[in-house]
Amino acid sequence: MNQPSGPGAGGIVAGIFLILFGLCLTLLGGGCTIMWVSSMTSAYGGGAGAFPLLLLSFVTLGAGIALIWLGVKLMTGGFNKP
Repeated sequence: MNQPSGPGAGGIVAGIFLILFGLCLTLLGGGCTIMWVSSMTSAYGGGAGAFPLLLLSFVTLGAGIALIWLGVKLMTGGFNKP
């Protein structure tokens, strides 16, 4: 017999959690990225000392986007398809 290829209840709940957590990380990483870019371009300082923190902000932004993508894939049953 053919099994339905849609997501189960656990996949949907986990997908919603990953999407919400990914949104939080995306907002955190995006906000910090904007703050560090404006600090580096400001006339009052910041400069090259903020570069490692800018990279960390980009990594946080990327992790948030990846979690949103993973949550959507999990919710739609994208991993169950052959």
